[in-house]
Amino acid sequence: MDKVLLVSGCSMTHGSETFNNFYHPENIKNSYSQHLANKLNVRLKNLAIPRASNEYIFHSILKELYTTDNIHSIIVCWTTLGRLCWKCNGRYYFFGSQSVSSMEDILAFSTEQELMHQEFDNDVWITSDSQDMINHLKSVYKFFITDHFDEQEEELKLKDYQRTLDDICQLRNIKLTQLTWGDLDVGSWWWNGRHPTRHPTKDEHKQIADKLYSKHYEN
Repeated sequence: MDKVLLVSGCSMTHGSETFNNFYHPENIKNSYSQHLANKLNVRLKNLAIPRASNEYIFHSILKELYTTDNIHSIIVCWTTLGRLCWKCNGRYYFFGSQSVSSMEDILAFSTEQELMHQEFDNDVWITSDSQDMINHLKSVYKFFITDHFDEQEEELKLKDYQRTLDDICQLRNIKLTQLTWGDLDVGSWWWNGRHPTRHPTKDEHKQIADKLYSKHYEN
């Protein structure tokens, strides 16, 4: 059985904008994780999705730790605080400080622009496959992302996620690399302090893979 490189994160790790601007398997093929898997001669399992929350990232890896055999190594790239994402009754929901989305089919939503409805409300970009859902999101997003968000609580949760994965991987003797967006900086103009101004290009993903390989695998 092939060894597996297990990866999770948000749009930066998914490879967004290398093929399209949201979710698509072609983005993953262009991502730094695919280039790294090629260098390691292992099979890639990339669980990253755009606008993912740290809770999603943690649970996506945790599930695979107990269901995927022959794991070569794991890379987790944590995202910003203040994001929520979940699936309920066949529909996906993504809440963040600058964007809110809901759709039934992530892939169709990202490839068929006629399915996309979008509006701006108080500098928040709201998108969906349904105008009725747009109206609903406009009525509830402020509750989640403005009125009832505690950054300190999110920081504590993130530390718990990080410690838990560390402990499990040490017990199972699995190499774990935990990253933040800053670790993906390859000296290009997309990085602006702590926050990127755009996603990496195809060439930059290759540079990121080279950087991660040299730092975490070559020695």
